[in-house]
Amino acid sequence: MEQKLALILQKCKTIKQLKQTHLQILINCLKNRNFLATKLMSLSSDFISLDYANKVFQDVSKPNLISYNTLIKCSIGKSHENAIFVYNRMRELDISSNSFTFTFLLSCFESFHKLECGKMLHCHVLKMGFESSIFVMNTLLDFYAKCGGDLGLVTKVFDEMTERDVVSWNTMIRTYMSYGEIDFATKLFDSMPEKNLVTWNTVVSGLVKGGKMELANEMFQQMPERNSVSWNVMISGYVKSGDVKSAKAIFDEMPERSIVSWTTMVSGYATTGDIGSARMIFSQMPVKNVVSWNAMIAGCVNCHMFDEALSVFHHMLSDGKCKPDQTTLISVLSACTHLNSHEHGKWIESYIRKNNFELSVPLGNALIDMFSKCGDLENAKAIFEKMPERCIITWTTMVSGLTLNGCCREALELFDKMCSEGLKPDDVIFIAVLSACNHGGLVEDGKRVFSQMVHDFGIEPRIEHYGCMVDILGRAGRIEEAIGFIESMNLEPNAIIWATLLSACKIHGNGSSFESSMRKILEQEPNNPSYLKLITNISSSAGQWQDALNFRVATRDGNMEKVPGCSSIQVGESVHEFVARDTSHPGRKEVYRALRSLNRHLKPMHRNVIALSLFLSPTVTFKKIIKKRSTEQFSGMPYVMALLNCLLYFWYGLPFITRNNYLVSAINGAGIVIESTFVLIFLIFSPKKEKAKVLGILVCIIALFSTVALVSIFAFHKGNERKLFCGFVSMIFAILMYAAPLSSMVPNSFGCVLGAMQLTLYAIYRSNKGDTKKATIYESSETGKGSTLAIPMTDNP
Repeated sequence: MEQKLALILQKCKTIKQLKQTHLQILINCLKNRNFLATKLMSLSSDFISLDYANKVFQDVSKPNLISYNTLIKCSIGKSHENAIFVYNRMRELDISSNSFTFTFLLSCFESFHKLECGKMLHCHVLKMGFESSIFVMNTLLDFYAKCGGDLGLVTKVFDEMTERDVVSWNTMIRTYMSYGEIDFATKLFDSMPEKNLVTWNTVVSGLVKGGKMELANEMFQQMPERNSVSWNVMISGYVKSGDVKSAKAIFDEMPERSIVSWTTMVSGYATTGDIGSARMIFSQMPVKNVVSWNAMIAGCVNCHMFDEALSVFHHMLSDGKCKPDQTTLISVLSACTHLNSHEHGKWIESYIRKNNFELSVPLGNALIDMFSKCGDLENAKAIFEKMPERCIITWTTMVSGLTLNGCCREALELFDKMCSEGLKPDDVIFIAVLSACNHGGLVEDGKRVFSQMVHDFGIEPRIEHYGCMVDILGRAGRIEEAIGFIESMNLEPNAIIWATLLSACKIHGNGSSFESSMRKILEQEPNNPSYLKLITNISSSAGQWQDALNFRVATRDGNMEKVPGCSSIQVGESVHEFVARDTSHPGRKEVYRALRSLNRHLKPMHRNVIALSLFLSPTVTFKKIIKKRSTEQFSGMPYVMALLNCLLYFWYGLPFITRNNYLVSAINGAGIVIESTFVLIFLIFSPKKEKAKVLGILVCIIALFSTVALVSIFAFHKGNERKLFCGFVSMIFAILMYAAPLSSMVPNSFGCVLGAMQLTLYAIYRSNKGDTKKATIYESSETGKGSTLAIPMTDNP
């Protein structure tokens, strides 16, 4: 029965099968059999837990040395305390240790880098006479080599060994190589009495890792025999050094190519940007595994060929021989992020759910980044909340995603939440938080966060942090404060800082700082095409045409070209990339033909569209206008016109409804209707905070002017109540139209034209008031003739 249960234990593949077999051992009263107990402990530690293996051990009434050694072996990588406890228990019961006891203990201590425990065990090895065991001493030598951190200690153990074999020499050579002592390693290699294939591979591998490719190639050519490890080490070394041509030569010489060799070549070509050669090698592979597919996909992503990466991924799915792993999905999600392909990214997220992939930290971070940059903030938040574990990169990605989608205040709150949970921020997340303060106009919060970074967390600011702070202050119009901030931090600004100041000075009209920033940029980065392009554009927008022309000529004469931005669009399952004036797309003729056709149809409609958009644009794009107001819309002309309108309405008291003044009444009536429409649209579509502001202004203005109107009516204008009251109503609507919260809705040109028309009619009305029933405007000419404009008037105003 014992032999039968032992055979059954060897065939156990699941926890359920293992527990059923254990139950049979208990039923048949075989729990005290050390032979079954050792097998059961080994399987229990692998399938279930170390605690379960300990319980199996405790059921054995008289465990032998093999049982103790087995339990110590089960502790490797799981618990060094348990290994020490078992070893001490052996000593208490006077159970003699053997070489396996010490090798298992040393391996356990090595897995936890417990150097002090290893040194104590070294004393026990010497006391119990195991220094003569080459098996134990080799393990001890390897332990010190990996955990000691002291080459002298390893050398001492090697020198004190009474007997050495090829394993001892190989361990010592590998140790010298890992410490960078290549000369000592080669001398030791030359003095070896006997060398095997592992020795040669160790030396070649060490030379490759040390970057000594010529010496490694000499050793490789001298090898009496080679295996796949030898060839792959050389190929990998040449690939890492960027010499793909030499790697291909080694690859072609191989008698047998393993899947590792093929994959290394694919990765090598992809690393150098030769995706065509990588794809050719990949297609020639007789067998592919998931690592091969990952190398091809990652290579495409690293070379910014994101649509090609998606194509390879689709081919992998259709092939069906290898299933994607987390590494595959992370690379593909990166491609979706760069392409802004929300459809593909959403499909991958669904694939992850259906195939029960564990939402690991790297995979979760990739999903959050993809959804955030594709504008799907709700799904990004959902992934963030689902993640069982989060690292600092997770929080940084989420903060950046919120900032990118305009939720700057929420990004700042998320950062504060992270700090309250005890997670220490790094310098990268502070860049994301300062960017949120920058885009959200949160000046005081930005200053608080910067101070928190320096004083509370002791992080030394980088140039990116300074740039964010200068941009925050510059966008708020605090140019002098930004310069003072730079001086207070003893910062020597670079071109990035000056470019930030330059943009801010241009926006807020600070001429002296503008010229200073421009000079500093030209001094520090005179040949940077990006900065020259920035200066050219700002000079053009400021009306400095000669300066813009000079910079443009200098850029052209110096053969400096700014790398153009690339746009992409997804049509069906294909993603098309293009740049300005692109001629590389296969369908460029059809695209440009369609554009020319659109231009021909749009030109006749241009003026009508502009005129119509003045009235319709607030209803179509009203939310966008409210969210992003342009400072250019707040010029002084509307306010001047508003003041003139108010004075004219108040002084003349023009009637809204006058039986004879049809033209004047029609103009004023149309203006009031349009103004009322804008106010109504604003109150319907604007956010609550904006509504509250507008309603507050509305109530204040109406209350103020109603009071003035009523006082004027009953004190000075009895008998003209209707005329004066209608004049005040018209004046209120005019004020509302040009008030600051509403000026972003009406183009300045429209307001100026309407005001000019009203002023003209007011002048005509005033000059002819009560004199005649027909207003005549004479235009001087050479003939002395004039033209007339008949406007029905009344003698009584």
